[in-house]
Amino acid sequence: MACEALAVLDCAGDIDSWARRFAQVGGVRIEPVASAGFEWRQALGSYDHLPEWIGYFARAIDDDGWAGVVQAWVPRLMPALRTALFHGAIRTAHAVRAIDAVDTAPRRGELARALGYWAARYHAGQPAGPHGPAEDSRAAIVRTAADGARRYLARPDILHPHGVTGAMAVEILVGHIPATAAAAALAQVHAEHAVLYAGVEPGRRAPPGRPARR
Repeated sequence: MACEALAVLDCAGDIDSWARRFAQVGGVRIEPVASAGFEWRQALGSYDHLPEWIGYFARAIDDDGWAGVVQAWVPRLMPALRTALFHGAIRTAHAVRAIDAVDTAPRRGELARALGYWAARYHAGQPAGPHGPAEDSRAAIVRTAADGARRYLARPDILHPHGVTGAMAVEILVGHIPATAAAAALAQVHAEHAVLYAGVEPGRRAPPGRPARR
């Protein structure tokens, strides 16, 4: 995720050194397992099946193309948007943005890992309310992320920024799924934000050294 973000931020010169440092502290690499008898419905939300999930998505991407897999699976996983502090969706969004720019074998592998992680960590979050006719979902999600940022400024903590980055991950993903699924994704963002930012009114933090207005 970080390497893709550095590339988008025009900090490509920092990617190699960052990746080398991360490789020194990273955990054990999970190798994909191709299982002919893998039943995804039974394995959904089972982290013990992460190797099989990665193998499943790697094969699906090879067989159906990355765009078809994203179109089918992002709506299926969206009810678990907030899983692991939105990181399943966030990692998937970074992978999608990278492969959409240049389709390479390593980027296909990262997309398989991202989707596999999201599926293995799947845990349905807040029930999404009804959504109306398809609107400009991407613009609406950006507005929702901006609202989350204002609420983070009002009450900074480690949880609140993830609502912003999670929403912006969905903004990337809705460009690759049908309009009806995009509207459902927007409804899911709203449902998660309603709980995450409950009781927090949007506002602005006073600059350091200056008292907040009363």
